[in-house]
Amino acid sequence: MTGTHEPIVVGFLNEWRNGVGYGTCAAYEPTGERAQLLHVVLDSGGARGQVDEYLKDGGHLLQEIVTRGYGAYITDPERETRVAALVVMGKARLSVELVRGVKGRDNAADLVALVKLIAPRLLAGAASPSPDTKTGG
Repeated sequence: MTGTHEPIVVGFLNEWRNGVGYGTCAAYEPTGERAQLLHVVLDSGGARGQVDEYLKDGGHLLQEIVTRGYGAYITDPERETRVAALVVMGKARLSVELVRGVKGRDNAADLVALVKLIAPRLLAGAASPSPDTKTGG
């Protein structure tokens, strides 16, 4: 997905507070330059409007990955290998950014596949939806 073998990975994810996970994880080039490749954040700052902003900016709706979840992904028009996705479920928010993918690959498909893999597990214990994350609202 990043085209990098043996990246440096730091961080933590899936610690629970008040029913919502939190944490951050990042992968970097192994060269010591700290060039970020991938960044994942799980926190309790989620709101449906954040996903709507991705859509307004040209993003694409993600099919429901988790029950009551709402998400989208967007590619950076200036950097073809940069893609970001956001999934909210209640107040839980999962943000995944492929900072630097591989030129010539379908980086959006790679990121969506990763989100489909990790979102159900990371958002499994999320609190019930807040009023602003219900469909239609």
